[in-house]
Amino acid sequence: MVGNREKISISLDTGSTWTTKHYNDTAYLELHSIAIEPFNNTCLAVGDSGQILFSSDSGKHWEERRSTSSQSLYGVSMDSGTALICGREGTVFHTTDQGKKWVNHSIKTTKHVFGCDAKTWTVVGQSGIIFRSFDSGKSWIPQVSNTLYDLLKIHYLSPLHGFIVGDVGTILETVDGGNHWYPQNSQTLEPLYDISFVDEKVGIVVGGRGTILTTRTGGKSNVNHSSSLFDKINLQTYPNPFVKSISIDFDLDKSITCRLSVLNLLGNQIARLFNGTLEQGPHSFEWNAKDATSGAYFLRIEVGEKSEMKMLLKE
Repeated sequence: MVGNREKISISLDTGSTWTTKHYNDTAYLELHSIAIEPFNNTCLAVGDSGQILFSSDSGKHWEERRSTSSQSLYGVSMDSGTALICGREGTVFHTTDQGKKWVNHSIKTTKHVFGCDAKTWTVVGQSGIIFRSFDSGKSWIPQVSNTLYDLLKIHYLSPLHGFIVGDVGTILETVDGGNHWYPQNSQTLEPLYDISFVDEKVGIVVGGRGTILTTRTGGKSNVNHSSSLFDKINLQTYPNPFVKSISIDFDLDKSITCRLSVLNLLGNQIARLFNGTLEQGPHSFEWNAKDATSGAYFLRIEVGEKSEMKMLLKE
């Protein structure tokens, strides 16, 4: 565990006893996250003002590592010798030599990045942002979370199966490598700060006010991954990617209130396409985006009390 004044607490007996030390007792910097690779006894901790600490003996001794950034760092992940760190305003770095040299892969966003996964090169953060890289950080592709709550931690069990936790009890699950994220019912409104799995079945989530959630089924829930709102209304967007305008078609099985809007990557609404009641049957809308810059946008559709978002790409 890590905390204020560069506090680091280590347990070597599954939590029965803890040893606490301050790397620098006179500093008032806060450490935000720690990652451990038990197979080689290495640890990395990150915190305020670009602070990075490294240990090669399971946390008994620590030494400083420095990147080229002084931004606060909020997340760190290690996998098979590769470490990923992330922080304020899209800060992302990686290392393959235990932190001696860091390579900058920062994302062009003003949003803070709170959690990262070195196995899949995926990062999460403010207002529901998710980015994944398929070329070791050279480029980042946004994924749709269907939430604007802050996402704080991400953990993949396998290349396809992963979880995200965040504010207001948010738990998201993917079974296809992040192409689709599905909400789970955590039965709490507390912020959820971290998630980890002992194996493919046993996992734990911790959060605000002492919240502890556990699973012994690999996070399986009653969520039907095949029955999203978009499937139900047969949503079609074309062409996507598009150049000037994009068509949005869907079918309703009954008269219901609907709202269609377009958001940018910061979560700000830039276009409202409809807000009112639609009758049963097929419907078609068009977003004329001739004045919008090239890049990724989110189409948000609200049908009754259900809401989902889909990525739109303008060339």
